[in-house]
Amino acid sequence: MRTVNTDLDSIVGAVMSSTKDRRWFLDLKTGHTFIIDYEFQDEEEVEKILVLMEEEMDRYLPIPHLGHEDYLREVQVFANSLSNFPSLQELLEQAVKEKASRKDINRILNRAKDQGEKFNDYLTGRVREQVQLWLEKGKIKLQP
Repeated sequence: MRTVNTDLDSIVGAVMSSTKDRRWFLDLKTGHTFIIDYEFQDEEEVEKILVLMEEEMDRYLPIPHLGHEDYLREVQVFANSLSNFPSLQELLEQAVKEKASRKDINRILNRAKDQGEKFNDYLTGRVREQVQLWLEKGKIKLQP
């Protein structure tokens, strides 16, 4: 078991904010999380970071990415719990079928009082569970 000096919330936040062009990494030596943003950072800067990471491959761990399909699956599970909000449930199910963007899904959720916040709490909890499993599988123990 490897002990890393960081907290669970940092990693959960990284997973929640990652995209295919915005990837987070955990420095196992320092416990810091850092981002490589292929859209924002220039190619030369990204290349420098990747070369440094290659030199110490055992030090840097890619943090899992919450892909759009995974996100939509969570939206569907959340929608299934909305029997008290049938119109919202229907809108979310349609959004999942159409593979709507996160932005569009947030607009739908925010139409009903407190549902955007409830979904965010639900999603954060699910991501937290997945991160804990990922850490266990990688034999990593966090020490905040």
